[in-house]
Amino acid sequence: VEEPARRAVVEQVLQETGAKLDAAGVVYTTRLRAGPVREVICAEAIPEQHLVVFGPLGRPWWERWIRGRALRRMMPNLDTPFIFASTAHRQLAHILLCTGGLEYSVSAECWALYLAQQTGAAVTILHVAEAVHYHYPTADQLDTHWQDLLETDIPQAQHLRTLLEQARTQGVQASLHVRHGTVVHEILAEVRAGRYDLVVMGSKYSSHSLRSHYLPDVTAEVMEALQLPVLVVRHGQDCILADQP
Repeated sequence: VEEPARRAVVEQVLQETGAKLDAAGVVYTTRLRAGPVREVICAEAIPEQHLVVFGPLGRPWWERWIRGRALRRMMPNLDTPFIFASTAHRQLAHILLCTGGLEYSVSAECWALYLAQQTGAAVTILHVAEAVHYHYPTADQLDTHWQDLLETDIPQAQHLRTLLEQARTQGVQASLHVRHGTVVHEILAEVRAGRYDLVVMGSKYSSHSLRSHYLPDVTAEVMEALQLPVLVVRHGQDCILADQP
């Protein structure tokens, strides 16, 4: 409850949502808190216990223009995986897993494969080979052989082969798409080309390299452009769903 005058409205929404959860047989609890929604969500979310799900925060255009989007300000302080759902989407048959093909993507990959295993969804693994900024052997080989990446022995290829094998052993139908170009543009192009129900990504806050300070925030750019739910998992965040009965 951000504004005391809207408390009754929030309570009504809680009652209506609770009735839907009861009808679906979902066990739940409710908590009513007062304060700025961004601060309350970050304070309530407990690492290794919660998956946070939220939609647009309803900020007026002038506030977004002055302060930037609340979503971007929330992400650095949210220590749990979260799903941002800009619109209602009621099926989960095809997951797009965006991976950099290195160790920092493992947490997001774990969540994607587990969700696919439990729901029977197919997974498309998307790796975008960026244009080379710094020339060194691995980057140059990736830039040259992106169309036949799995036939190389660079670290990204080794990781992606392992990921495909993990999907196979878990009974998940998975395929690999490799694109070449700007990451945000290619992810959005892949979404437009396929019929996806959920996009799974890592977060730029998975790493602290200097590149994160001058390149676009890929995760936020994609979330703001899509009309699909996006699951964001930071490196090191465990797949808590796997521990549930």
